[in-house]
Amino acid sequence: MQNKSIAKVFDAILCVPGMNKKMKVGMSISRKNILLLCRVIERGTSRSEPDEKSADIIDIIGDEGVRELNDLVKELLVKAELTEVNEMIKSF
Repeated sequence: MQNKSIAKVFDAILCVPGMNKKMKVGMSISRKNILLLCRVIERGTSRSEPDEKSADIIDIIGDEGVRELNDLVKELLVKAELTEVNEMIKSF
């Protein structure tokens, strides 16, 4: 599938009614996995320019979507009491 076609599919999925509905998700996850998930989100949202060679969902969610993901990271780190640990890891 061409990159533009993939981007159109992602865009269509994100526009489905109800996709912006807030959901409460109850789950148990280890602190290790919270830290890893937060690092993956931070890494994925830190790209400054969309990659022309590959279509990715992060490229079409816009600034608001990136902000929401970064807010989620902050919330997860605070709840898991890992904010300082994450900052130390980032400083390496």
